[in-house]
Amino acid sequence: MFVFLLPILLLIVVSIGSFYYYDPFQVLNPPSEFKESIVGYNEEFVATERYLRNPKNYGSFIFGSSRAGAGFRLEDWATTLRKNDGLFLFASSNETIFGILGKIKLIEEVDAPLHEALIIIDTDKTFHSYENSKGHIFIKHYRVSQSDRSTFITTFLKDYIFSGFFIRFLDFKMFKTERPYMKGYLDMTKLNSTKKYESFVGPYYLNQIIKKDSIKYYEDHQNLFFERPKVAKVNPPMISERGISYLKTIKSIFDKKNTSYKFVIGPL
Repeated sequence: MFVFLLPILLLIVVSIGSFYYYDPFQVLNPPSEFKESIVGYNEEFVATERYLRNPKNYGSFIFGSSRAGAGFRLEDWATTLRKNDGLFLFASSNETIFGILGKIKLIEEVDAPLHEALIIIDTDKTFHSYENSKGHIFIKHYRVSQSDRSTFITTFLKDYIFSGFFIRFLDFKMFKTERPYMKGYLDMTKLNSTKKYESFVGPYYLNQIIKKDSIKYYEDHQNLFFERPKVAKVNPPMISERGISYLKTIKSIFDKKNTSYKFVIGPL
C-alpha cells in the first residue's frame, strides 16, 4: 500500500516544499523592491507592502481598481494638489468597497497623513462584494482585510498546487525551456528583467502605440471594439444598506483626518 502512496506523498512534499523554498509570488518574504517577474503579482499585496514601508511619506491617494490605476494617472492629478505631498496609487485588481474601506482604515491605523483622496467607482465591481476577495490574484492583504497572515498565505499555496501552477513553474525552473502549456501562467517577456515593477502601465503604453499610428492599431484590434447599443441601458441601484454603512465609515475617517475627497464614477 505504501508503494502506491509514495508518488502521491512525493508530489505533496515537492509542491509544498517548492512553494516555501522559491516563494514564487513573493508573499512569504517580500523583497525590498518588487521587480518584474515571470510570475504575476497580487497587485493588492504589492501596493500595500510598498505603502507600509514609508506610510508617512504619502498624503494623497487614488483608490479603486485596475481601471483607476490605468485611467487616473498620479502625474495628472499632482498639478492640483499641495506641493511636496506624496502621491500614492492604492489600487488593486477588481477592487471592491471592502478593499477601499480596508485601505483607508489601515492609513488611520498607522496614523499616517490622508490629505486628499480620489475614489474611483466601478459600477460593475465596487459594490459587487462586501467581503474579502477570493483567489491569490484578488485576495486582500491581510493588513487590509484585518485577517490572519496564515489564511492569506494558504490561499496562495492552494492556488499554486491545485491550479497546476507548480508543475509549470518547476518545469521551467529545472529545464529553462518555455513550453506552450505555460502560457497564461508564466510571462516570459519578463524573464531576466531587473526593472522595477510598475502597476497598471499597460494602457499607458497602448496610448503611445495609438498616438504613433492610430489607424493601424484599430485595424489590428477590430475584434476588441463592440457595437454600441441603440437604446441606452440604465443599471439598477448597486449600493445596499451595507454599502451605505461602509461609505459612512469612510466619511467618518475622512472627517476625522480633515480629508479633501472626491468620488468619481469611472467611465467603463
